Amino acid sequence: GLSATFDMLTVILVYKIGRVFEREYKINGPFALAAMFFYAIAVEPIQLAHYFTVDPYLTTFTTLTLYLCLLFALERKVWVVPFAGVALGLAISSKVSAIYMLPVFGICLYLGALRIVHHGKEKKVHPHFTLKWIETELKALLVPKAIAYTIIATAVFGVFCYLTVRLANPYYFETANFLDLTINAKFKANIAQLKGFESTEGYFPPAIQWMNKPLTYQLTNMSVFGLGIPYFLLVLVGLGYLLRNKRSILIYTLIGWTVCYFIYQ
Repeated sequence: GLSATFDMLTVILVYKIGRVFEREYKINGPFALAAMFFYAIAVEPIQLAHYFTVDPYLTTFTTLTLYLCLLFALERKVWVVPFAGVALGLAISSKVSAIYMLPVFGICLYLGALRIVHHGKEKKVHPHFTLKWIETELKALLVPKAIAYTIIATAVFGVFCYLTVRLANPYYFETANFLDLTINAKFKANIAQLKGFESTEGYFPPAIQWMNKPLTYQLTNMSVFGLGIPYFLLVLVGLGYLLRNKRSILIYTLIGWTVCYFIYQ
């Protein structure tokens, strides 16, 4: 079905992202193939691919956006920016929670602009977390020319994203006027209702299992039942390797966003 087809596209995109990292960080071995394999055997994507839910579409278009943004951030391929906007627009049209990825995409755009300014050279990071180190790093990162390029890239990215959302899911908006940004009142009411289901007052039956649970519950649920203990241990080993050996702002951004989003959820 459609869900399985889109999930297969995500598998391919994971491989393509792996290839980008192989080229950038000079990784030897079947890194991209391993990433594709481990995503393909993950429990939740397989489960979701069996049902007609929005999540496979959200995952595909979000992963496509990330892939295109990485091409800009790491390989300075400027032409991908409008296509990344279209991909994110389709992701948001599938499920509005795609907007949580905006910080990652924004940082990718800025890192790409920095590379253009520095003619492809990456800014290495050696964390010391002292005030002097922070001041030095900020001076190296806040380059006026790169900021200007980022504003232009963000504008292009945003316009294509907005136009795509308008066409792919016009029900988010109150009117058909492209210049009217008013959000549909019924859509806002639906979101408020869904948020109410998460509270103890709403007592929505499918949400009961998540009520009054500590943060460790989600971690245990994901590591034991979602991924499986061997898989989860491999994830931890991979994270440790990246943090120790691949000291780049991009790697820190991706890992930091993952941790923050997990805590937020």
